[in-house]
Amino acid sequence: MNRLSLIRDRSCAGFTLVELTAGMVAGAVLALTVGAMLTFGYKGWKACKADADLQRDGAVVERLMHWQLREAVRGRVSVSTNNVVSYQDVNGGWHSFLRSGTALRYDGRDVITTVTGFSAVSNERTVEITIQLSNGQRQDEIRTRIFARN
Repeated sequence: MNRLSLIRDRSCAGFTLVELTAGMVAGAVLALTVGAMLTFGYKGWKACKADADLQRDGAVVERLMHWQLREAVRGRVSVSTNNVVSYQDVNGGWHSFLRSGTALRYDGRDVITTVTGFSAVSNERTVEITIQLSNGQRQDEIRTRIFARN
């Protein structure tokens, strides 16, 4: 074997240092791009989920209050000075909604735990309720007017 054939055999055996470096740089750029997409996508998903959770909490409370207070006996809904909403149902039982810390409670059980404000005004036929919700990142407010059927 002559010397020229030995050089050719060695050069065809693998990649050069420049090719390896270019491949590593391209791989690093690709890995950083995928990592950034996943990171920012996850942050956006978390923020969107926090908003949806807050809106869900408000919808749950609003539906529960509408359901319960619409079935109250007319004239048997009262709001105390510390914003406790009490009502008498058609069977004669008394129930209440009240704020305790950051929780909104119904008959002694926590319904939601993201409440920062709760106020209510009542007359013989209607109850107007305002609830402020916060999960640390977002705030929302629900205002509703409920008419008693009975």
